Amino acid sequence: MSEIAGLIALGALAAVGFLAFGALVLLMKLVLGLILLPLRLLAWLVFLPVVLFKAVFGLLAGLVVLPMVAVAGLGVMFVLFALPLVPLALMALAVWAVVKLARPAPERARTPAR
Repeated sequence: MSEIAGLIALGALAAVGFLAFGALVLLMKLVLGLILLPLRLLAWLVFLPVVLFKAVFGLLAGLVVLPMVAVAGLGVMFVLFALPLVPLALMALAVWAVVKLARPAPERARTPAR
């Protein structure tokens, strides 16, 4: 019975120690954050223009690149879908011409015009 009580007490002590360690880490983060806050504000003065420039430049690049990508996509679609149809169209034209030439001409077309 005393062994079980000892294990329970040891578990409770470990839990309290774990919670105390977590609270200490959070307190340390708060203190370091307050100490380093002026440095972070100075860093924002340096990095904010860079971030804004990057955002504006990204928007401008997107406005330039997106139409290029769209046109390139249309070109790829033309190459993939329209160009393979060219030989088929030429073959259909050749078959139509052969069939047209192979038909006998009507009687009126054979007589000379007056």
